[in-house]
Amino acid sequence: MSGAVGLLPAGCGWISTFTSRAGRPAAGESALENEAVPRFVSVEMSPPQPVDPAEKLDRFPLEVRDAFRRFRSVPSSPDLETVVVAVLRDHMPKRSPAPLADEMRLIEDLGYDSLAVAEMIFFFEDLFAVRIENRELLGVRTVGEVRAFVSRKLGAPPPAA
Repeated sequence: MSGAVGLLPAGCGWISTFTSRAGRPAAGESALENEAVPRFVSVEMSPPQPVDPAEKLDRFPLEVRDAFRRFRSVPSSPDLETVVVAVLRDHMPKRSPAPLADEMRLIEDLGYDSLAVAEMIFFFEDLFAVRIENRELLGVRTVGEVRAFVSRKLGAPPPAA
């Protein structure tokens, strides 16, 4: 199957063909009509290749990647919790080997700032192919609230307390 066809201005990127009329304007023509005119060319474009969300976890430990694959096959709270905690830890500005307790606050205890929270949310959106609205996150302030939010968003059973 061939790709889509799009129009690009000829002066765009590697295509740099312009057409201009040589000489002086003829009677009744303006000088503007003599200026260079961009020519549009038809370019065949490849359709976007689907990206496997699991590729986003390539830098994560095998245990996390396996949990994600299992969760995609048969959603379960323990697998989802493994992935969510790994993503939380990966986006934490202040690295710590200590376990993440549900009552730990993202900003005050773990050092998250608005950029780190946004990056984590974008990561969850890409990984789980969901859309997360800002208003949905208004009450999410702790590790436990993140775990519960992601579970609700994905329709998974709530994490064990």
